[in-house]
Amino acid sequence: MRDSNASAGRASTRGPEGWVPVGGGVCLLVGAWLLGACIVLSGCSPFGELLPNGISENPAALVPSSPTDAFAPADDLVAARSPLYVESDHEAGFLIGRLSGGGDYDLYELGPSLSGDRWSVTNRSLLTGGQFVLAVFDENLDLLARSASDLIPALTVVLRHDCATVYIGVATKLGGLGGSYNFHVSRTIGDEVPAPQPQGVWLNFTGVSNLSINKYDGLSFGPFSGSMVGEQFADATDEIKQLIVDTLLDNCADYNVTILTSDTTTQPPEPYTTIYFGGRGDAQLGVADGVDGYNADPRQNAVVFVEALSEYENMALTVPRLGTMIGNIASHELGHLLGLHHVRDGDNVMNRADGSTVWDMVAPQHFARADLDPHVFPVGQLNAPRLLEETVGLRSE
Repeated sequence: MRDSNASAGRASTRGPEGWVPVGGGVCLLVGAWLLGACIVLSGCSPFGELLPNGISENPAALVPSSPTDAFAPADDLVAARSPLYVESDHEAGFLIGRLSGGGDYDLYELGPSLSGDRWSVTNRSLLTGGQFVLAVFDENLDLLARSASDLIPALTVVLRHDCATVYIGVATKLGGLGGSYNFHVSRTIGDEVPAPQPQGVWLNFTGVSNLSINKYDGLSFGPFSGSMVGEQFADATDEIKQLIVDTLLDNCADYNVTILTSDTTTQPPEPYTTIYFGGRGDAQLGVADGVDGYNADPRQNAVVFVEALSEYENMALTVPRLGTMIGNIASHELGHLLGLHHVRDGDNVMNRADGSTVWDMVAPQHFARADLDPHVFPVGQLNAPRLLEETVGLRSE
């Protein structure tokens, strides 16, 4: 954690033409669009309001209740900011700072924003040595988007709902290196809001040959069988498959997600996601192609590493518990393909699925709002029900 006093005085207010840097230091733009360089004096934050670092259960507590003497009249900085605002529907600026390693973070308040506004953050620092992640939040600190790559972090998101306040966070990876950062931020007003799209899911119990997914190449395994976990489950294969299906149906009951299996159909209508069952991963119980924000690609894959569950034989698993566990792991990987990140809540489908959480997965779980896993971002929540509603829509009765 950073000392909250380290951020004191670094704030801004939003004038009629955009975000105006004030307080803590002096920010100069020298030939901003010719040289692409920002010279920062006295550690000022030239865009948005840098909030004190720390976890707060009440996001409103992070926001100053009234302006302070540090706020400057907008007219005093017109020359400095005029190159940043080139169109009536487009605003831009910079996030500049320095973080130590191990999950340190800065959080910027950027004011209200409406559905359809497009926010983009791009990296302008090529040689910092830092390992950063970016995140966009609404006024409740519910996560809206997170950078997919930690090497050259960048993100773009179109807001699906009105936000009283948009926050942008910059953090170092948990266990990663710190350093200086310099990000360009822009908002374009009035993009079309993508409509929720139903998602088909095919549970493929027939096995797979030479599948490439995420970090794995050439995955191959035969048809699903209870014996993949232990010979005591060999005669319960059909019962376990039904429990897997029932668990997925329960977890997705509120959302416009159709679950089909290879036992009942060859393939569902396009587009669809495929979940395979079998094999053994590298200390993982499942894997997905990635966290696909707002389900941008509805034709992806996931695998539940069923054979890895044989390592938990000392849990004395029953058939109902085993089927529920596999179904929860499959739901978890599907959640990633629908844009959901990890959380810290054992009752939540998106709780990190590894050897330390296996007991959580033998009981019913659900998609709910919960605190983010610190590997995702040090603060904030994942509001899975709202994200799923905005991504695939609610199931019509």
